Amino acid sequence: MEQDLTIQEQNFNQLLRSQELDGIDAILDAQEKERVKMAADLHDNLGSKVATLKLYLESYDDHEDFSSFYNRLKSLMNNTYDEIRNMSKNKNFGAQITKGLIPSTKAIAKQISDSKKTLIKVINVDVDKRIENALEIQIFRIIQELLTNIIKHANATEAIIQFSEHDNILNIIVEDNGKGFNINKTGSGIGLINIEKRIDRINGEFVIDTSEGNGTTIILNIPL
Repeated sequence: MEQDLTIQEQNFNQLLRSQELDGIDAILDAQEKERVKMAADLHDNLGSKVATLKLYLESYDDHEDFSSFYNRLKSLMNNTYDEIRNMSKNKNFGAQITKGLIPSTKAIAKQISDSKKTLIKVINVDVDKRIENALEIQIFRIIQELLTNIIKHANATEAIIQFSEHDNILNIIVEDNGKGFNINKTGSGIGLINIEKRIDRINGEFVIDTSEGNGTTIILNIPL
């Protein structure tokens, strides 16, 4: 009888240790997922703004009115600073796209276009309904990353972002007149990896059409 109680106690202690380890694993897994999400948001959101700041500085023309240039630069810097402050306070920065996906895209396109180095046009063909906020955030992050890639790598003077919707599928085409690239020779950097992960998360499709010297077209199909 005593031996049975001892065995039961050992089994109970083993179960407690197993449950404790499972709990620790769950905490570590949650922390890792949060770290990966934070890294992706940091890269996508602040990366886009820093790339635009760099574009502003590189495109400054001595003949341009400095006060106008300074005001645009100051506005973007203040916006970037606010993003960093929100992160430091552990806020879910960027959690709301208050004006909607397309107006927010037009706003970031204007910021980039104001550099006078790369003109970004946004065309809405027939999207007339508000998209669910969580989905809007994912799509907006993807667009930010695509624009960052255009700024940093494409050497494009013009890009077009077109939105359309058919049978509850949101179609987004992002096309630039940059230098393009050979997909077979170009490794997937963090930008494309982030985009692919976000597209998988929202059950979308991601197609790249590009070649050296012929610009790049990105096609996104996302179920609504």
